[in-house]
Amino acid sequence: MEFYKSKSNIFTGYGFPLVLTALVLTGYFTGLEVYTIMIGIILTSIALWTSNTIKPFLFFIITVAYQLPKVHLYPSDYYTTGHRPYLLLGSIALLLISLVAFIIKNSLFMRAKITKIPLFFPLCVMTVGMMLNGAMNPDYKPMNAVWAALMMLVYFFLYVVIYLGIRGEDPKKMVSYFSYMTLLTSWILISQMAKIYFVDGVIVNGVLDRGQIMTGYGVCNLVGFHISTLIPMNFYGFMRGRTPALSLATATLLWIASIATTSRNAALIGTVYFIFCMIFSAVYGRRVVASRVMVSITAVILIASGFALNYYYKNPHFISSEFLKTVVNNSAAVIQQYIDRGMGSSGRTDIWRHCVEIFKENPIFGTGFFGMQVAQQFVPQEYIPEYAHNTFFELIAATGIVGTLSYGFYRIATIRMMIRKFELDRFMLLLGASVLVAESLLDNYVFQIYTTFYYVIAFAIAARLMETQTEPDNRIELI
Repeated sequence: MEFYKSKSNIFTGYGFPLVLTALVLTGYFTGLEVYTIMIGIILTSIALWTSNTIKPFLFFIITVAYQLPKVHLYPSDYYTTGHRPYLLLGSIALLLISLVAFIIKNSLFMRAKITKIPLFFPLCVMTVGMMLNGAMNPDYKPMNAVWAALMMLVYFFLYVVIYLGIRGEDPKKMVSYFSYMTLLTSWILISQMAKIYFVDGVIVNGVLDRGQIMTGYGVCNLVGFHISTLIPMNFYGFMRGRTPALSLATATLLWIASIATTSRNAALIGTVYFIFCMIFSAVYGRRVVASRVMVSITAVILIASGFALNYYYKNPHFISSEFLKTVVNNSAAVIQQYIDRGMGSSGRTDIWRHCVEIFKENPIFGTGFFGMQVAQQFVPQEYIPEYAHNTFFELIAATGIVGTLSYGFYRIATIRMMIRKFELDRFMLLLGASVLVAESLLDNYVFQIYTTFYYVIAFAIAARLMETQTEPDNRIELI
């Protein structure tokens, strides 16, 4: 496979993501997101036309939906009325044209041996398994194939394009760049959570309205997923980055924010990953001694803050600061929300039992993604299938034995990539990506589209990294 040296310009450095961050926050806080999206697409399109690396495109696709404020979302028709749909459709068309032009201009597929790309064969197998979903079901729906094709467009095609699009980059530097993108994305989400709690009035008379924890990428559980996904790579920045204190503080705030979403799944998985990364960073990394000190200080601060919040909640007359009162009241409302919801399954176990019954009726290829009728309490849109809120049960019901085995084959290959000849950079990249898999045990993220972008980028960088780390005899020199 032929690789070349990437050429730098103003769009490939660390400044361009800062510009996009400013646009995302401007759109979110002002409600002018249609125009900030347009500007972002125009800048990203220029970047694609003038670059021989896909780096400028990565931060844009991770954050583009983050600028949509909840005031223009459900049940608003804001994006389908007036001139707005034409501006958005025109912008999307421009971006697609620019991406195709980038692929053609840089001869991505002409210069590469596609079959040599890591995970290529497992992805082929999974694509076949997904495309056959519902194949023998008498009530087969064409949307089964459409939805599977959309998923594979991200998992397979986007992965290959990104992998080939960064083939001229130094893989180590790409990990640092991805860590930087993660840091900026983290502060976008932290800012949005702060607005939800301290500006939007999500708590009324001490009661938290979970429906108000919403932004462009979804409701509270999706907000929590996106937040917890970013925790591992911030710990990578803590272990190897140039601003370890900032990265550790960011990871800690993300963990707190994941709990504040009131998503039990995000809080549980986020806490597990946060604790694991705290312990891991104290025993492994570039500055182990310094890391142990900073981790210990962070743990002490968190424990002390917990005791302080509890004390002030029980003794509110000691609080003089309005901000502190808000923090205490918000914390109490979040905790009460978890207590009120308890540990119930929210109907998931009933759904999973129904999935087993569906599987018995269609064991080979399943009933199809749009043939499942399992979650009546979750009313889907016309072009979005119902979900089983668990990867395994979703697969056996929607894709049967064929789809389940094909996905299992792919998943084993990704685990092998993560742990093969252990190397910190690759491990932390894929640890962040693994949040998608872990949280999908209780939710739907594996089968949604936008939630997979961060995952796919992480795997594309990890694949390029693995090539130069685990196969020294076939190491590819940049020319």
